[in-house]
Amino acid sequence: MAVPIEGVPTDEENREKCEWWKAKKWAYGILGRLFHRFGNSSQLLSQMQSKYGVFAEHFVTAFAPEIFKFTFKASKQAMWEADPVEYVRVSVDEYENFSSPVSGATSFLLSLASNRTKTSFLSMLQFINTVLRSNPTPAQRFGALTMMSVLGPFIVRHPDVKGSIEQFMVQFVLPKFTSQELYLRSMACEVSISNTSVVFALDLKNHSSAVALAIDDRELPVRVQAALAITELLVVHNSVRDAVSPQVGKVVQDLLKLSDETDLDILNHSMEAMVDRFQNELLPDVWDEDSAYLEILAKEGARLREKSEKTESGDDESDISEESEIEEELGFFSPLDNTNIYGTFKQALQTFQNQNSALYQAATTMLTVERQTVLMEVVTIANQADRS
Repeated sequence: MAVPIEGVPTDEENREKCEWWKAKKWAYGILGRLFHRFGNSSQLLSQMQSKYGVFAEHFVTAFAPEIFKFTFKASKQAMWEADPVEYVRVSVDEYENFSSPVSGATSFLLSLASNRTKTSFLSMLQFINTVLRSNPTPAQRFGALTMMSVLGPFIVRHPDVKGSIEQFMVQFVLPKFTSQELYLRSMACEVSISNTSVVFALDLKNHSSAVALAIDDRELPVRVQAALAITELLVVHNSVRDAVSPQVGKVVQDLLKLSDETDLDILNHSMEAMVDRFQNELLPDVWDEDSAYLEILAKEGARLREKSEKTESGDDESDISEESEIEEELGFFSPLDNTNIYGTFKQALQTFQNQNSALYQAATTMLTVERQTVLMEVVTIANQADRS
């Protein structure tokens, strides 16, 4: 019986208190209990197979798809189109929000996979394959791939499954990188993230290339997932790292831009991994004018510290022309003889940080520990000068 529209409140908090909604919750609970007792043929005792075997097969094909259904809802589509940054935030948060349906379903799947591996895990994978081979709607395909993404950590370790994952990725995931459905392109990247440790025998190059191309996707949520996926791939596979190396400057700039647009903590790991693995490549390639400017600041900071040490020891023989050269190189030349060079340096550093905090953070990370220490020491001297 269809629930009348007027019987279900539009507000989610009020909906949870509605009688119709409570009935639906209990109905799903009863179906879940039926599945555990009579609907999973692999769990039926031998003496129960003859009595409940047919029911179990019918339950798996008719009811299980509804119980395990993850679909891409119209509300998510609307959020994606109206505010893609908020969509990404919500998509991340809903896995950590224990009161959300997605979090509950995810916990349920992981619980089955970890606690009932022998009886339920392979059955769930069979269900995913059945859905994907049955010409599903894009929303249903999204649900099946979401389940695959959730179960990825178990899949890549299972001895009976991990050997066949590459074929699954080639058949069901790789084509979705060029899907007309934007959320399937994003989901293809998500599945790639959870299955990065798959031992690709043949198709790693095509798969990593598809992920790299997705970094330039017109949709921001796809670009975010692609950035996360390419990072995981290059961490695990040396051949991907070698392929990314010539373009690492562009990849890092894309990461910086995404960080600036979204302010997502999940991108920090990607940036750290890039900087850690491509330090030598990044120094000549990734620094734009602002990054090179920070390098100048670090060098001049070292000169200022040396000058300060000489002044304290009484060995300072430099003249005002040297200070003027420094100021001119920093872009803050002043004809005044009494210019506070340390204050000027501090101002230049703060200006760069305020103009592009993400790039400032990345650029300072690329500096050596000695250069980072120099910057902090010069700022300390400037602060002391301000107070004096």
